[in-house]
Parts: sequence; C-alpha cells; structure tokens
Amino acid sequence: MAADDLDNISFGEILQQAAPEDLDSWQDISLSLLETLFSIWSSFVERLPYILLGLTVILVTWAGTALVNKAVISAARRAKTRHSLAELFSRLATMTVWIIGFLLAAMVMFPGLTPSKALGGLGLISVAVGLAFKDIFENFFAGMLILWKFPFENGDFVELETDRGMVAGEVVDVQLRMTLIREISNELRVVPNAEMYKAPLRINTWKPLRRDTLKVQVPYAQNIPQAREVLLTATKSCNKVESSPEVYVFANEFAESGVEFSVHWWTGSAPLTMWQARDEVIEAVKQAFDDAGIEIPYPHRKLLGTITNQHTGQHAGSSDDPGSITTASSGSSPQPAEH
Repeated sequence: MAADDLDNISFGEILQQAAPEDLDSWQDISLSLLETLFSIWSSFVERLPYILLGLTVILVTWAGTALVNKAVISAARRAKTRHSLAELFSRLATMTVWIIGFLLAAMVMFPGLTPSKALGGLGLISVAVGLAFKDIFENFFAGMLILWKFPFENGDFVELETDRGMVAGEVVDVQLRMTLIREISNELRVVPNAEMYKAPLRINTWKPLRRDTLKVQVPYAQNIPQAREVLLTATKSCNKVESSPEVYVFANEFAESGVEFSVHWWTGSAPLTMWQARDEVIEAVKQAFDDAGIEIPYPHRKLLGTITNQHTGQHAGSSDDPGSITTASSGSSPQPAEH
C-alpha cells in the first residue's frame, strides 16, 4: 500500500483490512488489561476492611498520643520536674506511641507482615533516611541533649556567637530541631539546635540577680573617703538596686583626669531591669555629686600659639601671650597658628 493511500484511509478500514490473527492479538491484549484491572480492584476490595481497620488504628494512635502527652506533663508537674525535661519526656513518649501505632497499622493492613519483618524494614528505612537527612537528625539529637542537660528554660535571656553573628534575646521555645529566640528588637531568630549546642552560650537570667558596674572619676583634690561615701549612699538609695548582696565601691586607679572609682551593685537579671537600675544609679550619683560640690573631671587641653588675623596678617599678641586658635575673617573656620 502506497504512502498516499495511507493518508486517505480511516482507522476502521485498516482494521477491516487487517489479518484475523492481528485482530485476535488486539483482543487478547484488551482482555488481559481488563483482567489485570479487575484483579487489582478485587484485591483492593478484599483488603478494604484491613485498610479501614489500619486507618482506625492510626486514629486511635493519634488520640492516644494526646492522652499520653497530658499524662506525662501532669506527672512531671507533680514531680516538680523542670519544664524542658518535662517537654523532652512528653515528646519521647509521643514518638514511641506513634512508632508502635504505625507498626500495628502496617501489620493490620498487611496480615503477612510480622513484627520482626516490620522492625527490620524500619531499621533499613531509618538508615537510609539518616544518611539522606544527616543535618536534620544532628539538630534533632542536639535538641534532645539541650532539653535534657542545658540549664536554660523558655523565657531565659541568652547570648551566643553563631556563624552568622551574635544572637541575643529571650528563648521562646526549644523544639527538637531548632530553638526560637526573640531578640530585644522583637525580631524572631531561628537557631538550629546543633549550633545552640556547640556555640559558647551566655545565660543572662541563669540566676534571679546580676551584678552591674559603673566607673566614675573624681578630681585628684577630692577627699577619697568622702567621695566613696557619697557614691555608696547614692547607689543604695536607688529602688532597682538590691540591698543584698550589698553595694561595693572601690578606688581603681589613678586615671588621666582624676581618681577612678568602680561602683558594683546587684539588680534583677532581666535586660530591662538592668537598664532601669543603671539609669537610676547614674542619675543618683550625678545629683549626689552636685549636692556635695564634687566635680566629675574631664580632660583639659591647652593649645599654645599666637592669634593671627588672616585678613590683615597682623598678630594680635606677642609670643609671650599665647592664644588657643587663629582667628578667621569672613566666616572662615578657625585654624591652628603656624610657627
């Protein structure tokens, strides 16, 4: 048959002109396909009760995890366990219930599946998943160690140095893969638990109180015991400063402009309380110095030179009459005198 004839003939005519053995082959293929689909449907209908029962097991497992979670949290509270440890026990119990539930559901859906085969398959799957998601599992186990051992809880203020810079703020939540930290600027930082576990960490609210320090200078002519007493009285009068442990004032060194004192006091460990206490101490010390007539020294500079009028080129004084700067005309900026 020529190519031009094929363009003008329909598919039905091709079937009519086909050999009988070709038609039998098409019928066998169609019949085999229908038998396969019917076999799949029959198998699905046969296993449908098992599938529904397995889904029921999963639903019961979901409800059981909620009950187990509440029971573990309640028991931890009665035992006065710290919050992070109670969270760890709750999550481990939840994971255990889910694993058991999925194994039971799999054995119900597939009656030939035994517990040993299911555990063996689960082991192979866990190895493959562990290799594929190494970083995720590293953060997961770091999160478990943080919840188990670390001495901070939700609400603590922490500081840590990460690969992307300093992170400082309040711990919002410690999850199994990451830790949420709300910075003082109210931004939320998500830190992987592996970084939280490895990086040097400062816990500012580990204890209820923290010590703060203020350095103050007094003139060399000032009586040191009097200045110490003024600083001590002013600091103790602040509302945010704790009376115990007591306030300390020490003379540190001979500074450039006077004798330097360091004032040490204790206040609440939260950042806002620290700021408020420092503000009160600075205000109280300044007012006490003013009342006592004590000057806070500052560096004095003395520039020597002749004062020259740049417009006339004449000196306003002799070399024995030093001036500090050179005068300028027409609003020009002052400049040092040239010698």
